[in-house]
Amino acid sequence: MSFYSSSPQMGCCSSRHPSRIVNTKYGPVQGTRIVNDGELRVDAFLGIPFAEPPVGQLRFKKPLPPRHWLGIRQCTKFARRCSQKDYFLHDRIMKKSGSEDCLYLNVFTPVWQPPTEGFPVLVFVHGGGFSMHDAQTYGDEGIARFMVRKGVIVVTIQYRLGYLGFFSTGDEACRGNWGLWDQTMALRWVQENIESFNGNKGNVTLFGQSAGGASVDLLSLSPHSRDLFHKVCPMAGVGTAEWTLHPDLPSKCREKAKKLGVEEKNSEKMMDKLREMKPSCFAAGVEPEQGIESAIMENTLDITPIVDGDFLPDHPSVLRKTAPPKPRMTGVAKLEAVIFLMNYKVTLERLQEMVGRSLPQALPGVEKIRDDLVESYLDTGKLSPNHVMLRAFAEAYGDRSMHVPTFRMVTHSLKYQPEAPVYTYVFEYNATHCTELNYLFGKGIIWPYKFTANDHQMLHLFTTAFTNFAKYGNPNGGSIEAARTPSITPNTLPVFWPAATPENPETHYVFDLSPRVSTTLMYGRPRRIAQYQEQYEK
Repeated sequence: MSFYSSSPQMGCCSSRHPSRIVNTKYGPVQGTRIVNDGELRVDAFLGIPFAEPPVGQLRFKKPLPPRHWLGIRQCTKFARRCSQKDYFLHDRIMKKSGSEDCLYLNVFTPVWQPPTEGFPVLVFVHGGGFSMHDAQTYGDEGIARFMVRKGVIVVTIQYRLGYLGFFSTGDEACRGNWGLWDQTMALRWVQENIESFNGNKGNVTLFGQSAGGASVDLLSLSPHSRDLFHKVCPMAGVGTAEWTLHPDLPSKCREKAKKLGVEEKNSEKMMDKLREMKPSCFAAGVEPEQGIESAIMENTLDITPIVDGDFLPDHPSVLRKTAPPKPRMTGVAKLEAVIFLMNYKVTLERLQEMVGRSLPQALPGVEKIRDDLVESYLDTGKLSPNHVMLRAFAEAYGDRSMHVPTFRMVTHSLKYQPEAPVYTYVFEYNATHCTELNYLFGKGIIWPYKFTANDHQMLHLFTTAFTNFAKYGNPNGGSIEAARTPSITPNTLPVFWPAATPENPETHYVFDLSPRVSTTLMYGRPRRIAQYQEQYEK
């Protein structure tokens, strides 16, 4: 992978031709023929409103359907993103300022003749710690060329972020989870309109990464959203991870209101005053307010969803027991935590504390168990001494924040929805948090870079797995689509990917230049830690 300085893909340029006109429930739209070469052409419709702008008295409330419009709405540019504080200087320079009026989605759809039942649909929920990012970050032409041309429709959505998206008083005045309600409204829009784009509303796959992965897992559990799609792919984030649900968000939100000069014991009066303030007052970012050291050790984010008694009527671990079965594909990067530790000083004491926090403190012999795990993390092969501690801490933090909760989600899904297959992967190629997204969207997500031949090989492999899962309910593929559309080459994985089973829940696919199947996940550590956690919970 070779890095270079250039601007990312930014939306459709003016030299492209207009798309076909599509009549939605709310009015006609016209976009851009984003891929206009060869037989497999693709139309992109950018910035379609899926809800009424959540401004004024609609702030901190559930989204409403969009208003109808007259005439053809031109959908050729990405809509403005939600108000936020950019973490990367590149984003501050290259992107437009945010807006509270941000509830828009983008549809990338094949132009050729669809199958009888319509094209399978993939809906993507972006990450960003529930406080930053947008649909534009994930591009347009890469989606069109590398995913849509494999015979699927891709929809990318935006939702309210930070305090605008998750402010909560803990009572009826402002329950919270507005960003999750936005995502649900986008899924309703898909059900109402995707057939007009030649999509199959009965075959919708929801996928997301990081906070987006946690979101799609929560959407698969909530009674308000779980029947609006059919398959789910949480990537590097699940609804039961420590960092997904805030332990006391209402208190933090009242502190935020106080900083803004609003001190009201009455929740309704407080919210009325907050609705009068500029949306920029509520912008947030992923830079932790308490400092990076504390945030990493606590394994928390500043603003997240909560169990609100409405969207989430109970804890996700409870909801999972009765959730409807859905085929599930989920995974993590091998070294998830490296990206978070670039300016973090690692010591043996901090490693011990991180490992200790993964274990139930009431567990008999917990100190001995912790020390044994620490030794296993420090056994990192031929690394130089100055890299051993960093690698050990990265693996311990990755286990705690991503690998263990993902493994537990897999085992619980197998237990409570045994009729639905679960496919698990570990992404090992250039692998830390977010880097797998480059090989779905065909562009650098965190940093722009130029793809090498090996990168393109991985791009084809990863997009093949995801589009196969959307089509067939398993990532291995088949020849059905090729028979229907001779222009499409049958896409099958070079190595068969077996589903996980209750007997072998660690079974997973390894994405690398030489893909393979493994039956041991992260040297068995997630399984071991999960067993300790569940032993205590019982």
